[in-house]
Amino acid sequence: MVMSLLAAGCSANKAKGPEAVAANLNSMRGATTKHVADPQRRSDLLRSIDGLQVDLDALRRVDFDTLTQIRALNTRPDVSRAEMQAAMDTLDQQRRQARERVMQHHFEMTSLTTAAEWKELAGLERKALLSAVR
Repeated sequence: MVMSLLAAGCSANKAKGPEAVAANLNSMRGATTKHVADPQRRSDLLRSIDGLQVDLDALRRVDFDTLTQIRALNTRPDVSRAEMQAAMDTLDQQRRQARERVMQHHFEMTSLTTAAEWKELAGLERKALLSAVR
């Protein structure tokens, strides 16, 4: 599920950008405080949510940088196929690394919660992910 959300955003949630990501993750923090009674797991979960926010912001920056660089290369009539391919490979690797860090937070959060606790948090994570990939 996380990969499909990262690969393409849905049109259900219109909020986007860093403010929307932050708002959705703040809601997730509140739900964590409310639904996760164990203090150690709650603390670890909140730390993971903080890391998720950092990495979703990084993913958004990589996406923006990718579009900017591709547009810049496309304006050059003399750009070689090799130069374009090298830029695309570099950008793809950066995006893959950013997505992997986001996935690590997801699995860390699910491992820190019970099924009932995650049921309360999963929709909020989904909203944050959707906000980040638009």
